[in-house]
Amino acid sequence: MTNRSHSKDIWLAVRTHFLLDGLILMLGVALGSVLRFNDPLPERLTDYLPAILAAGFALPCMIYGAGLYSNRIHIRHRYRLVVLALCYGGSLILMLSLGSLILNARLGRGVLLISMPLTYLMLVLHHGLLIRRSLGVRDRVVMLVSSDADMLVWQRLKKVGAPFYQLTGLVDTRQEFTEGGASVDPGHSVLEDLPELVTNLRIDSVLCTKSQLRDPRLANVLRNVSFSGVRLVTLADIMEDAYRLVPLSLVDLEWLLHASTLPHRSYVRKWKRLFDVVISLVVGLLSFPILLAGMIWVRLASPGGPVFFRQIRSGRLGKTFQVLKLRTMRVDAEANGPQWAKKNDNRTFPGGGLLRKFRVDEIPQLLNILRGEMSFVGPRPERPEFEDQLALEIPYFRERLLVAPGLTGWAQVNYPYGATVDDARRKLEYDLYYMKHMTITLDLFILLDTARIVIGGGVNQRSELESVVRDLAGVASRVDATANTLG
Repeated sequence: MTNRSHSKDIWLAVRTHFLLDGLILMLGVALGSVLRFNDPLPERLTDYLPAILAAGFALPCMIYGAGLYSNRIHIRHRYRLVVLALCYGGSLILMLSLGSLILNARLGRGVLLISMPLTYLMLVLHHGLLIRRSLGVRDRVVMLVSSDADMLVWQRLKKVGAPFYQLTGLVDTRQEFTEGGASVDPGHSVLEDLPELVTNLRIDSVLCTKSQLRDPRLANVLRNVSFSGVRLVTLADIMEDAYRLVPLSLVDLEWLLHASTLPHRSYVRKWKRLFDVVISLVVGLLSFPILLAGMIWVRLASPGGPVFFRQIRSGRLGKTFQVLKLRTMRVDAEANGPQWAKKNDNRTFPGGGLLRKFRVDEIPQLLNILRGEMSFVGPRPERPEFEDQLALEIPYFRERLLVAPGLTGWAQVNYPYGATVDDARRKLEYDLYYMKHMTITLDLFILLDTARIVIGGGVNQRSELESVVRDLAGVASRVDATANTLG
């Protein structure tokens, strides 16, 4: 078991920088007003407030969508400055547009000329110094090796790499510590000296297999290490932190129990319902014109059937409900029985594919959310007949039913459209990550990712590292299974 959640630290850092960027824009306009009017509290600043608040929220949203809060997207420094300028320019356009609608909120040229260079300079300093420092920090990791199979896991991990982690070396419990291929104090057993070793080498985390954590010969030493402030991690923890998923081969009942008892469950009990209702009402009001246009198109393109489509889906704890969607397929789409929807499905009527691609058909599900049948963010609800089939083929698939299904979810913003058992398996790995780490912060960022994907027309490709990461997870799983059998 781990001492703390590295993923939680990363999301906390992203949230902090998100808020800081918004405050920087507000501070820039405030300083521009003070300098322009030569008054520490200019009255016009109150008039500017609606436009400033709107731009202060829009700017970090655009920066997040551009990937500038992520160290997994490599952007050259010069391009980062350009992207930052474009995001700032977009927020200025919003601020000026809102000022044109609310005349009192219109910023004068003098305020803009003073605030623009000040704000951009502060943004550059923020992104050049603070963000790179906080999101670029990597834990120094050593791995405990107890067998040749453990060594294979280490070699695969070194090949794949892991964001947020610096793979420093390994501790062979059978002989000595090796760093970079060179032995340190050859012939000396380092197991008893492990606490001192990790202190001297400034190690942040020790990577263990689950069989090692259960080994009574290692238990006392590992507890000593843990109480000294060093984090004990498994490969599942590293996969969560580095790739935001949980390979199914690394999931077991112990992992599921730990995931279900984390402190953030209070968010699920107390705040998630309020979050759902507020966001649904806001999004419903903003998207109503789009929904109306979609309804008209359905009636014109496929006049022989209903505008809305109702279908039974599995909700929380397996309770079924009727999901509401705009119809995008022909009336006889399931004349041959239930079928999975596919990308570029030939059962759609003209224009139905576009309604699906840009998620217009999902808008009526806001009513399901207001009824309490769904959440805004969560695993996508499956049809009961598919749920039963997938539960037979995919381990832990019914775990998704422990939380309310969502209109969007972590799997939907990370994995492209799929309609196979293997696709369902891959999406479950993202759903399990979400279920373990769900917070209001993660929900908000998933909504931003959803907006980006809707505008872009969907997630178009899988990660190139997916197969390598899962191969590594499979090797580690076989190592633990072998160790448990021998034990």
